[in-house]
Amino acid sequence: MTTQTVSTNKSYGGVQGVYRHASQATGTDMVFSVYVPPHPDGVKLPVVWYLSGLTCTHANVTEKGEFRKACAELGLIFVAPDTTPARARRAR
Repeated sequence: MTTQTVSTNKSYGGVQGVYRHASQATGTDMVFSVYVPPHPDGVKLPVVWYLSGLTCTHANVTEKGEFRKACAELGLIFVAPDTTPARARRAR
């Protein structure tokens, strides 16, 4: 799987990234966002997966929610995939 970087921005000492990849499961491009808080090199961090809902893309929480400050303070990686079922329907 090849992942393309759509954008990256610094936030609360960490990095908010948006990425795209071609999904074999849906037959479409899928976009997801990942926030990685500041951390020392080599440290393993826990991951929170945020599944936004039936009609939501990664942007629903990435652009409207404010989770980055808490994730930076708690040392959590935050992943928000596209959960739009229309992508899966198009692949059938």
